[in-house]
Amino acid sequence: MFAKRKFFFLLIAAVFLLSPKDVLAANFGDVVINEVYYDVCSKGDCGGDRGEEGKNEWVEIYNCGKEDINLKGWKIKDTTDNERIIIESDLFLCPGKFALITNNVSTWNFWDIPGNVLKISLGENIGGGLNNEGDKVILVPPNNFSVESIEIEYGKESLPHAKEGHSLERIPAVTGDLIEQEDPTPGRGIFTLTPTATMSPSPTQLTPSPTLITTLTTTPVLSLTLTPTPTPAKAIYQINEVKNEDGDILSAVKIYIDDQYIHHYAPEILEFCDGCYCDDDKEVKCGFGDHTIRLEKNNYQDWEEAKKIGAGDNHKADPIMDLLSLTAIPTSKITPTSTATLNSLTLSPTLTAPLILPMPSFFLQVHSLVPKNQDSISSASTQPEVLGEQSERKGTLPSLLFWSGGIFYIAFPIYWLRRRWYNDFNEKDFVLD
Repeated sequence: MFAKRKFFFLLIAAVFLLSPKDVLAANFGDVVINEVYYDVCSKGDCGGDRGEEGKNEWVEIYNCGKEDINLKGWKIKDTTDNERIIIESDLFLCPGKFALITNNVSTWNFWDIPGNVLKISLGENIGGGLNNEGDKVILVPPNNFSVESIEIEYGKESLPHAKEGHSLERIPAVTGDLIEQEDPTPGRGIFTLTPTATMSPSPTQLTPSPTLITTLTTTPVLSLTLTPTPTPAKAIYQINEVKNEDGDILSAVKIYIDDQYIHHYAPEILEFCDGCYCDDDKEVKCGFGDHTIRLEKNNYQDWEEAKKIGAGDNHKADPIMDLLSLTAIPTSKITPTSTATLNSLTLSPTLTAPLILPMPSFFLQVHSLVPKNQDSISSASTQPEVLGEQSERKGTLPSLLFWSGGIFYIAFPIYWLRRRWYNDFNEKDFVLD
């Protein structure tokens, strides 16, 4: 009995260890909705123009686990149950990294987003469009995840509606409560609390009595002064949507920096600075100086631009890629034709003595087999015949019959005449002078 149980436990352990990576990584709490921006500031008097309602709303998620999480097949919705598939191909969210989900790629133009953040555009509203007065944001993982959904709800008493242009953000990031944030931080997160100054209790003044001498000692209060760290100067290179010569938007366009693939696709916003990298693995350096940006897509000619990038630069590119053209070399077939022409025929029997032979009573005339109105049979059209179509040329069989009959009517009289002459020659007596 004990042996059977031991075998059963070993079997379960083997199945668990051999499970796909996505299942092992799907522990509860690995993915967190960290920040939501749903009331878009579009007037310019609430923190600057940030786009349009619905089109430029965004949701920030974070992987707080220890394994990559494949976002393929994940869905996002709100209380309207209008589910949107986040992405239909493999896209891995690394541990300790953020991803931003929005309707339209124009959202990236309104914010300063780090280069290592996954930027996902749905091409349609999040759910039915996030309601400013109250709604839910719900993430639905694939079936092989251990958690059914990850969601937050706002607009209720415990989590009231944020003002226009503000966001709801977890402070500190991942573990904190959702707090109204006046200055949203997409793709960054706030991992530490800002210390607040506290007032030290003031000493209580004592009224001295004639019999009591009180000595007050003031305890020095330690004040904390935060020195802001200057933000290093950066340059932006923004690659907008790639189009073909007809104006159609192209997808799956790979980005290369100095001939190194950065594992990102256009459209993309690249940041350049001292110590910056353009890829998540920190192998492709994006420092200031000369760089070559190249875009690659199957069946299209590469798009390339060389730029000298300095601090504070802001470059934009609207690439247009041309479709590769395949030049077909036509081949023609020349059908050789032969021309048979019989111009003359001479029969000269060799005799040892002068011989007078009777001439035939008819004259044999040999005609040319080439038509007078045609210089050469070889001038026939070399255009190929198509099966099922009626050819304008004469058929091959009548031509063969014509040639065969002509040769027969020429050769047979010649053969008969030669045989007749030969018999007459043998039957006559010849007299030599």
